[in-house]
Amino acid sequence: MRRAFYRFIETFFRHRFLHLVPIPIMLVVFAFSYVTTKTTYNSNGTMWIERQTLLQSMSANPQDNLGYVTPAQATVDEFAELMQTDAFVRAVVKGTSLESEMTKGLVVQASLFANVRKWVWSLTLGNNVISVNATHESAEVAQQLAAATMDAYLTWRINNDKQDSQVAQTYFADLEAQYTKELDTARTALQTYLEAHPDPVRGTRPSTETLMIEKLTAAMTDAHDRLTSARTKVENSTLALTQAENNVRQKYLVIDHPAVADKSDTSKKKMLTNGLIFIVVGVLLSFLGVVGAAVMDATFRFPFDIKNVLGIPSLATIPNVSVAGKGKGTKPKRAK
Repeated sequence: MRRAFYRFIETFFRHRFLHLVPIPIMLVVFAFSYVTTKTTYNSNGTMWIERQTLLQSMSANPQDNLGYVTPAQATVDEFAELMQTDAFVRAVVKGTSLESEMTKGLVVQASLFANVRKWVWSLTLGNNVISVNATHESAEVAQQLAAATMDAYLTWRINNDKQDSQVAQTYFADLEAQYTKELDTARTALQTYLEAHPDPVRGTRPSTETLMIEKLTAAMTDAHDRLTSARTKVENSTLALTQAENNVRQKYLVIDHPAVADKSDTSKKKMLTNGLIFIVVGVLLSFLGVVGAAVMDATFRFPFDIKNVLGIPSLATIPNVSVAGKGKGTKPKRAK
């Protein structure tokens, strides 16, 4: 242990300036990072989600979802997918002061879209709550990005629900036409059978005729019930089509609107912490450099190196007779 300590100290002081180089290098890197780091501001809003597909809620036998996904996670996934489309990002940019950049050519537009995808993101805060976040060098633009993203998503949901209502309306209108034909067929079959088998003048109707009439009547009743249900759902889907925006506002409730940040995300405490980390890394690199140089140095630096490595005692050592404090060009005195 003593030998390792002495060799470490001797190795360090033999090239002390070289071993200390990593520390100023890391300080220069930190200074460059500090100068080039731009001040950014963050703005976020929260939204409550309570969603159910109109067609599933109105169908008699809704399909079961394979694997339950919370409304918040489903919405965050939709955000991520929509942010990959130029149409959605274009709608976000339209609601901000970055709209002026859209007149500077396709290259600038592509760069702006790529940056917006980096500046805006969403995350879940629970089963029904999400947070929409935006960051930018300008606090006002960050607030505009967050608000425009939420507005663009609500608009997309309104249009999507309108389309969903139209699909439901068409679906149940087709069922209404089908059930109307079935009801007409069942009614015609019952009427035809009654005309062919009128009530007897005397006595009672045979049991076979009674059972057949009951069967035809039940079929007509079932067709009538299905038709009534289909007509009700057509009316509901038509009503939902006119109330699509209100439905979305109720299902996707904005709890906290994005606000303009009053301070940046880049704090002095964080920058100081980063500076200390750079210094620690520089000291660690210097330490590792000294240790590596000491381990790789196979020369004998001390008398006990000979004894420990070769196993033989050292009888004498040559002292260091170099004259300390002599500069260049200084000549030693001649002996008289």
